[in-house]
Amino acid sequence: MAKPSKQKALNVSEARKKLSPLVEEAARSPSFQVPIAVRGKVSAYLVSAERMESLLAAEPGARFYERPPRLKGTLRLVGDIDRALVEAAQELEENAVRGR
Repeated sequence: MAKPSKQKALNVSEARKKLSPLVEEAARSPSFQVPIAVRGKVSAYLVSAERMESLLAAEPGARFYERPPRLKGTLRLVGDIDRALVEAAQELEENAVRGR
């Protein structure tokens, strides 16, 4: 887990006034982060895209919303497809109950 920033927090109105330069700095520095405070309490951080992506990737069950790769070729389905779908649904339910 990341250590809290020792950097002085910007209040919301100050962060709003400096938003463009802060975003430009975040784009240049992968480790950039600025705490933003509301009524003296840190409520959010402005972080670089690279930092945010690494934080998201470190989360268990993290999902990225990129388009999956396109598959090429053909698929031939053989057998009882309806039965296979029922079995797959049952297996998913059993795994959910077991906490997998």
